[in-house]
Amino acid sequence: MGCFCFKKVKNKPGHNYKDPLILASETPFTVHEVKALYDLYKRLSSSIIKDGLIHKEEFQLAVFRNSSNQNLFADRVFDSFDAKRNGVIEFGEFVRLLSVFHPRAPESDKTAFEGDVVGSARRIGSVTFQRYGGNDSGRGIELC
Repeated sequence: MGCFCFKKVKNKPGHNYKDPLILASETPFTVHEVKALYDLYKRLSSSIIKDGLIHKEEFQLAVFRNSSNQNLFADRVFDSFDAKRNGVIEFGEFVRLLSVFHPRAPESDKTAFEGDVVGSARRIGSVTFQRYGGNDSGRGIELC
């Protein structure tokens, strides 16, 4: 599977990753579009837990209108957004991943994102049948 990469910006003291100019320079979005995405982000990040971060339940509520049912696809997409792997989506992560869907985003980024989401779902596990000696049927079930 390919990896989906973002341009890296060194973390400097006082560096504000909510700065629309910085995010616009790192993505295909304009400054105006980044500001509009921030308004959307603020609504999503305060729909259940009012801490300015999007939690998995808030993400599921926004996507599926249900925050309580688990959904494998939503989990994989959420994990793709959560680049820091800290269980929440910060604004910079939100903008950078949404940039994959921008009309001016490179096709290679779109393909890599699709591969990451589908590939992670396939790596979850599967049931396979293999022959084992020693039992009457000669078959067993192995969970991978």
